[in-house]
Amino acid sequence: MNSRKIAFISLMSALGLLLSALSLNMAPIFNAVGQGGAALDFSHISTFIASIFSGPSAGIAVGLLGGIYAGFHFGYVMGSLGLLSLFGVPLGKALTGLTAGLLYKKLRINERKRISMLTVLTVLAFY
Repeated sequence: MNSRKIAFISLMSALGLLLSALSLNMAPIFNAVGQGGAALDFSHISTFIASIFSGPSAGIAVGLLGGIYAGFHFGYVMGSLGLLSLFGVPLGKALTGLTAGLLYKKLRINERKRISMLTVLTVLAFY
């Protein structure tokens, strides 16, 4: 892993944390005391960008690092799952990055015509 990939993963992880913090605090959907809550979380955008442009390993790393805030938020702030959410949410985001990167490589979307349309459809299918 070269320094360019490490810098890209760091930037995408920071973007994921920022998007997660903004979207979870600005747009809660449901917040009932004692029953957990739900909110839009846009941190997957950075996971998809990393997995498409840099491969599945980058998608895993960005998903793990970018999901820390969401795991803390749903585990301790809005819910009562605690450590289960703190480990489960980033792990789920890492698996999303792995799946997106592997499918993007397997379908060879970057070698086909109309790459932008296929990329949009693939990202929508991953989500």
